[in-house]
Amino acid sequence: MFPHHENEILQSEAANGKPLAKYWVHNGMLQVQDAKMSKSLKNFFSVRDVLAKHSKEELRFYVLSAHYRGPQVYSEAALEEASASLKRLHNAYHELLSAQRTARGSDDAKELVDGFRSKFIEAMDQDFNTRAAISELFEAVREINKLLSEGRLSAEGARNILGVLKEMDSVFAILPEGQVSAEDRSGDMIDILIDVRNELRKRKQYDLADRIRERLKEKGVELQDTAEGVKWKRTGN
Repeated sequence: MFPHHENEILQSEAANGKPLAKYWVHNGMLQVQDAKMSKSLKNFFSVRDVLAKHSKEELRFYVLSAHYRGPQVYSEAALEEASASLKRLHNAYHELLSAQRTARGSDDAKELVDGFRSKFIEAMDQDFNTRAAISELFEAVREINKLLSEGRLSAEGARNILGVLKEMDSVFAILPEGQVSAEDRSGDMIDILIDVRNELRKRKQYDLADRIRERLKEKGVELQDTAEGVKWKRTGN
């Protein structure tokens, strides 16, 4: 700790009047093209520079994708790859928000949820192995997408999966910020509009029904008419 990190602690606590942290772990070096990132080498990027191009969730996910003790190579290509991977998680999350209201399958996903929770905790217990935990997360995402695409997931199952994802996110904070509760509320309104649209279609008022579909699409909500009923998902528009 002495002297560099002691100075960091003193500066932080003097500025904020609060303890810096209960526990201290030292991360590996951040590298750019196999060289240590530093101002002297003029290969330095600030957090503000990165956040001008990427969301906080994308940056967190990128950092979590490597073990904290090892070196991590910074590049725009690596961040773009992390962003694409995170988008897959967000897409599954949005599908689950819809499925918790509309799913008609019978699988409550209890085995998937219990397995993921156990493996996630096991990975984090191995010296905060976030890289392994992320790997387990995407194994679960693959199973989630399979359940959704095959129509086997029940509404209860979707809620069970959302519950364990929120547990994970209390540690990682990589789900869309502020949307867990906000999207739950807006989902109720979307369901009401779908009910109105269904009634309009029964009355053969197709023009009005189509207007609801188009207006929702403009707001980033896509409706899908299926044999099991109307499903919706957010497109991020």
